[in-house]
Amino acid sequence: MTPRPRIATPASLQRGLGALLLATCGALAQAGAAEVAVPPVDQARLVAADVIHGRAFDLAAAGRQDLALKLDALAKGVKDGSVTLADAALVMQILGPAAQAVPSTPVSQKARSSAAHAEALLDGATDAPPPGDAPPADAASASPAAPAHPLPEVAAPPKVFIAEVCGVENGPDHQVSVAALNASSKDGLVVGEHVVFKDKGVLIAQGTLRRVTDQLAFAEVTKGSLTDPKTDVSEDDKAIITVSQ
Repeated sequence: MTPRPRIATPASLQRGLGALLLATCGALAQAGAAEVAVPPVDQARLVAADVIHGRAFDLAAAGRQDLALKLDALAKGVKDGSVTLADAALVMQILGPAAQAVPSTPVSQKARSSAAHAEALLDGATDAPPPGDAPPADAASASPAAPAHPLPEVAAPPKVFIAEVCGVENGPDHQVSVAALNASSKDGLVVGEHVVFKDKGVLIAQGTLRRVTDQLAFAEVTKGSLTDPKTDVSEDDKAIITVSQ
């Protein structure tokens, strides 16, 4: 068998092929590295985008659809890097109170503190303390407690004096008009005090002291005050007198 003759390769051609191979391998290696490597996540951008998106959501819930759409687009630009944090902060400062919205649901104190911290950083503050590290309020600068309202004065219960009817006098209508009581000025009674007549605890009529001496008191029975027209004031009935203070 006759051997196949070998083709001589010039040295310059060998060097060219080697360089091409190295360049191709290098390019493949760089492409593989580019596919594997993942850039680090920019937490500041994500937090800022989330805050802006939250404001857009609150504004939409409050009926501010036009401004909500603009803030939502701004949040997407911050998140994908097409809008810088400085530009986003400038936009939020320009909007000012217009970008604020009251949340429709209550939030905890911790969540409110975290949101306030993120918003302060987004609005350009550089010295805002992190949430949870805020210094306690100075006791001296705290607002003084509102003075307690004084309790209303409670009137003392009325003082009463219980006497007995020791005599009666009928009027023209044949009903008792005046009742004599076994009480006097020595008991502290004065003219004009109210009298309630009772028999065994049952209300009979009402009246008013019209004369008080140092031995007896006389009460005028109020016309029309009889609870039962068939039962009139009589002797031995109780007369409960409300004594003036």
